[in-house]
Amino acid sequence: MFASKSSHKRKRSAARRNTTQKGLKVSHSIISSCKVENGIDSGSGKLEEVIDSHVFNHQTNIILPFTQNTDHLSNNLPSSQRVISYSARINIQLFLDPLFLISYIKRGTLSLLSVGNLDSEDVICINGKGQLVLSLCKETYYELGIQGQALKASKGTSGRAADRRSGTAERFVVIVDLLATSFEPGKDGYESIAFRLSAWDSKRAGKSQNGSWNVVMNWCSAKDSFGDKIEFPKKNVIADSIKRVPIELSRELVTDSWLPTQESANDLAKGWSENIGHDRMQWIVWHDALVERLAWASMNILDCDCTRTFWRSDDLHLNSRKQSFEPGKLIKITYTGFLPSSLGNCLIAQIQHLLDETTPNLFAIVQSVGFADAPICWSLRNKTILSYETEKTTKLDRSSSSETDFDEADQTGRKARRKRNKNRKKRGFVDRNQHGHQTRNESSICTASGWQTILSPTKYGDEKTGNCFIIENIGDSQRS
Repeated sequence: MFASKSSHKRKRSAARRNTTQKGLKVSHSIISSCKVENGIDSGSGKLEEVIDSHVFNHQTNIILPFTQNTDHLSNNLPSSQRVISYSARINIQLFLDPLFLISYIKRGTLSLLSVGNLDSEDVICINGKGQLVLSLCKETYYELGIQGQALKASKGTSGRAADRRSGTAERFVVIVDLLATSFEPGKDGYESIAFRLSAWDSKRAGKSQNGSWNVVMNWCSAKDSFGDKIEFPKKNVIADSIKRVPIELSRELVTDSWLPTQESANDLAKGWSENIGHDRMQWIVWHDALVERLAWASMNILDCDCTRTFWRSDDLHLNSRKQSFEPGKLIKITYTGFLPSSLGNCLIAQIQHLLDETTPNLFAIVQSVGFADAPICWSLRNKTILSYETEKTTKLDRSSSSETDFDEADQTGRKARRKRNKNRKKRGFVDRNQHGHQTRNESSICTASGWQTILSPTKYGDEKTGNCFIIENIGDSQRS
């Protein structure tokens, strides 16, 4: 009645991989940490690098327990007026203008994102590193004529019995390095790209009577800048469409909220250890505490009633209050708009300074959410998968590991997957280094790429040691 199961080697390998790899409980996340020893933060540079890689930030949320010091900090955070972002209608030939290229792309950090549906439309962006990324439909890609790569995430089934992603690709990505030495007027690379992009814009204008792109952009001339003024040229930009994107800043004091106890906050900040009887929690206990803390922060950001002291759960409700929480007050601070990555680094630096100068019982959670239609997420290089291994491998800097070493520990924390000896990518692995393809129809706990970080004091008693944990949301289907 039914066709016999295939004995193909690749299918047996895929089945064995699915049964052996259980994955983490935190879906759509990659978790990393950096340790502070003797007052020296060995991973602060990598922490800034991770946050800088998330250039498209839509909303940043901060949660702090209420004290006099935290109330003073909330009033001294960067104001929304310091963030300068623009929305405009441009032609893609603007990036080929030598004056604009030298002034804003080769100097400073320019992040740009077009407005469009990533599932069915063409989307362009500049990733803050001088690279023009084009996420194109199949028809547009073949008409454009610039070499790119097919997105593995957009491949469908091939018709075999197993539902594998080895069919025809529906989307392609083209990356143009605007900072390359060969990308200069008069050289073959520049002239070839300019001719094809100009023809593409002309064809778009012929089809829809509108050859312009609706984009939002931010340009930072220095590392500590949140946005600087852009002098747009008259050519390739519609002057009437240039507007400044408003940045909303809100502060809220919640007086009747459940807060984690001081003991649970300190235990979570110390990290984990596999040695039984140690003063730190074991991996599986620490992991469950981290999941609980992240769920508590997310529900507070969403103003869920289950985080308030007046709420009472019924017998069928699963989110009942646990013993690791106590009543208290907290401050919620929210930035909304087209936010640069430098704002996130500034907020983390100010909050960490506050935690180190005040009582060691404080903690803070900073969460940033990106745009659902951004065609890129971040690079997976030098990111650490949270496992039961020693703390040396849980730092943000993992230069000794290879690029394809993405092995995860299973949920028991006792057994890690066998490391691959051949330097090649796993079958079925979505390369998010080339493109973070996302679909709106998938059910996921996060709607876009972003990051979360749990900050704690770097000193506990006489011991100058602490951990800073950062969680990067993937924003699409879980790798399991």
